[in-house]
Formats: sequence, structure tokens, C-alpha cells
Amino acid sequence: MIDMEEFIRQVGQVKARMDNGMCREGPRLDKGSRTEALLTGSASRCVGLADAVVQLCRQDHPNEALPILRHLADAVTAMAWVLASAEPEARAAEVLEELGRSCAGQSWPPETLRERARLAGLPASELEDILSAGREFPHAGRAALPWSHVYADNQHRGLDSAAVLRLTVRWMARALKAMDSRWPGSFSGGDELLT
Repeated sequence: MIDMEEFIRQVGQVKARMDNGMCREGPRLDKGSRTEALLTGSASRCVGLADAVVQLCRQDHPNEALPILRHLADAVTAMAWVLASAEPEARAAEVLEELGRSCAGQSWPPETLRERARLAGLPASELEDILSAGREFPHAGRAALPWSHVYADNQHRGLDSAAVLRLTVRWMARALKAMDSRWPGSFSGGDELLT
């Protein structure tokens, strides 16, 4: 069984590969490409979201990381969905427009996320892991204050830090794979983290 520190190391490994890949590809980016704008912006967002998950898990707040994990799944799915299209520029423009209209904390409805993940070829079981983890959010972590534990409804533990970090690593690996499909060889290593 992999422990929390190993998952944190793996998140750092993906972040380093993202950073190195962007340093290689950055000078060649097409400033007019909506696809490249979406991919680089989403990858940057994934790095920030993964950092937030790691910090919350280190402080023993894995439940509070669940909405962030869901946003990570949204960003990765957007990347994969755009790249799976015969017209990635049109899809990228659509996603960027949606992002421009969204409010802080707003995710796609689960049905939209499931359909886009399916069209992108992402494993349904891994997406369901994220969605089911998100259902834990309102129920877990309610016994942090003294005496709140005396109520049965407040005693639900939810996912532990290692489980949340495992999901984070898997979705960060998928982000890395999406970037590598656009820029082969510059963002390698996603597959080895998914085995």
C-alpha cells in the first residue's frame, strides 16, 4: 500500500514534468490557438489545484480537498475532451467561453462531466471515484470541534488523505498525458503513474 508521502512525491513529479514540458514548448506556442490556450491554462490550473489538495491533506483535511479534486477532474476532462475532437479549436473556444461565464466554485453538472469524459475516452470508473468522493463532502469532517462528535450524524470520516492524494495523482497523470498528446515527448510519464 502506498502511503501519503509517496503520493505527495508523485504529485511533485508530475508538476516538475509539466514545468519542464512548458519550458520546452513555451517558445513555440501559437498565441492564436484556442486549443493551446486552453491546454496551458488548464495545466497551470491543475498544478495549483494539486498544490491545494496536497496542503489540505498534509493538514489532515482531506474532506475539504474534495471540491478542489472535482475541479481538477473538470480541468483534465476539458483538456482530453478538446483533444478528442476533430475540431479542437471549436471545442476549446466552447470551453473557454463556459469558463468565462462560470462563477467561483462552479463545476460542470455531473451529467456533462460524464458525457465529456466518455467522449474523451477517460475511464468511467475513475470519474465515478471523483464524483462519489464529492458526495462525501457535506457529511465528513463534522466532528472537528469539541463535543460535536456526540451526534452520530457528525461522525462520518470520509476519505483519508492517502485516498484523496491517490485520486489527485491519477488525474494529474491524465493531465500530463493530455499535454503529451499535443506535444509528444515533452510531457512524458503519465502512463507510468497510471499503472
